[in-house]
Amino acid sequence: MENAGTYAGSTLFKLLSFSLKLSLVTALVHVAPSAHARGHSPISFGQAVVDAQKVAAMEENWVVMRAKGNSMAPHFTEHALLLVDKAPYSALKKGMIAVYKGEEGEMISHLVTEQTPQGWKAQGANNFREDPNKVTADNFVGIVFGVFDAHSQPLLLTEIEQVKSLPIAYGKAY
Repeated sequence: MENAGTYAGSTLFKLLSFSLKLSLVTALVHVAPSAHARGHSPISFGQAVVDAQKVAAMEENWVVMRAKGNSMAPHFTEHALLLVDKAPYSALKKGMIAVYKGEEGEMISHLVTEQTPQGWKAQGANNFREDPNKVTADNFVGIVFGVFDAHSQPLLLTEIEQVKSLPIAYGKAY
């Protein structure tokens, strides 16, 4: 099993490589000032899906998930696309956004706030209470390391079809 130090080093390299590639893509896209104020890009949802999938394809452990719910605003909101690294559980650190399976098997994406002997406490950024379940090695899915947030929700039939295959990571309110 990969230790957290090795994970941090290899992930740093991957993220720097990703950042350079993303900078090149960003340089090609005109972003209106009003888009920055809203926290959204001016690209369509369909293009955001395509771009997120291109980034996720760069590494075997990276996947795209669709956010549902608003408990993680302002980090991300409904219809955002999350880049998730299926990293080892040992790589979790306080303040990271973990994706884990809830009691009913649904995937939840919340901040980890404190490590306990029973697992990590987690909580949505807009929630008043911590999640009822801990994030453990058994229910841990991965770490959110990037967000694609388009200027719209999926509206076109082609965009809706693109989204159907993406797993959902809920931002649940507790």
